[in-house]
Amino acid sequence: MKHISLKYLLVAGAIIFLGACTKDFKEINTNPRIVTEDIADPALLLTHVQKNSMFGMADNDTRLEAYSGYIGNNTIGSAFTKGPWDSPFSTFYTSYLINLNESIRLSSKDNKLADLTSFGRIWRVWLYSRLTDLYGDIPYTEAAQSVTEVNITPAYDTQESVYTDMLKELKEAVAVLKQSDGTRLNIGNKDLIYGGKVEKWIRLGNSLRLRLAMRISYVAPSVASTHINEVISENLIVQNSENAILVAGAASEAADANRSPVYNGIPGGAKEFRWSSFTMAETLEKLNDPRASKFIDLTSLGDYFGIMLNLSPDEKLVDLGRPSSSNSALSDLYWRSDFRFTVINASEVAFLRAEAALRGITGEDAQALYRTGIDLSMDNFGVNAADRDIYLAGSAGTLSGTAEEQYESLIVQKWLANYLQFEEGYAEFRRTGYPRIWTGSALGDTQGEIPRRVQYPQSEYNSNAKSISEAIKRLSNGDAFTSKLWWDVRPGLPVHHPRQGTFPPF
Repeated sequence: MKHISLKYLLVAGAIIFLGACTKDFKEINTNPRIVTEDIADPALLLTHVQKNSMFGMADNDTRLEAYSGYIGNNTIGSAFTKGPWDSPFSTFYTSYLINLNESIRLSSKDNKLADLTSFGRIWRVWLYSRLTDLYGDIPYTEAAQSVTEVNITPAYDTQESVYTDMLKELKEAVAVLKQSDGTRLNIGNKDLIYGGKVEKWIRLGNSLRLRLAMRISYVAPSVASTHINEVISENLIVQNSENAILVAGAASEAADANRSPVYNGIPGGAKEFRWSSFTMAETLEKLNDPRASKFIDLTSLGDYFGIMLNLSPDEKLVDLGRPSSSNSALSDLYWRSDFRFTVINASEVAFLRAEAALRGITGEDAQALYRTGIDLSMDNFGVNAADRDIYLAGSAGTLSGTAEEQYESLIVQKWLANYLQFEEGYAEFRRTGYPRIWTGSALGDTQGEIPRRVQYPQSEYNSNAKSISEAIKRLSNGDAFTSKLWWDVRPGLPVHHPRQGTFPPF
């Protein structure tokens, strides 16, 4: 875990122009503002992409916050209607990936930079996994290769082929890092995540491989099992000191660009009201979870209660009779300037291993790993040992009931452990069906169900019509919220809240 280095971010910001120029690819090789290969620092390109991609995802559309079940959406009428989704799609390609691929291209020319090349390959997989888990098929093999290989009409790769290659990339990148012998260049604090520590990047690569293998475990069980059983014997992120985290700048930081964009967006320095979702508050209350006070604030009534999602106009009219103070606002964990941007943490890794064991994919101890996941999450969010021990001694600390009930308990705990990781929460909700997110009766474009994917941006229809039309043909329901991704095949989904269809649900 690293705090942002002001020095390296200012330098990176001064030399990076690639993203700003990609809208006019014909000029990219002649524009005098473009950094030329002889002076470009591939390590600073990685610095730039790490910071901007982490900050950019935190500042994404608030709809993902609602789709993940973490944060309430106060919209009147359906929250599930077609709208512009140019971000994150366009930003990933024209800013993050083109710069990262340039870093990889430059560093791969020098054997002394082999560690840096592998860092870039691992980070690239993380970026592409975020994109494909939102949209499905995406430009991959032909997209954003570097400023020297520009293709403005790249083909769309199937999600299956993207996942196949991402898993291969992670395995190969880690293999290269395991051969690091001390003769390679250490980029130090230009790496904002681990300060150039190879051993921690190995853990990150293996942990991401475990995550992605589990994501495809229902659609490609044999492939997933092979990767999972290989990687659990490797070094993984197993303690919070190994978490892949970027800590933003403190409120006293001179450069506001280093502070969390959410903090910078607070109007006049006053907290803009954002509330817990109904599902989050209900889950924390039901479990008597000591993380509740870390995540959200008590209401004026002294309890935890959240905003209900997707209310119809009539339902919203009834809800408007409740004062805003009777909803739980988000705690300072969300608003703080030195927000912790997370790629993956130790508790998630423990829960992934627990799921693999519970489903018979591995021979590990599901119960022990489940408890380890809770323990790590409590520590990660600053819960004291006494409250943690009481919680673990209660019913929440043990997997019990039917196989499906145990599965639900495990996934809900992983969802809590990944609080504020909106893309991951949304992906896992679609893969597993949990948590059971209550939604109102506004129909929108999904008949009231949380979307199974997001729609491609209009910019792709305008500039890459042939390629996107081929991708849309492969979707089950066209470019719609209701089309399922390749890996979204678990039977019986969505799993509805027990009071779905009842208003109010309490």
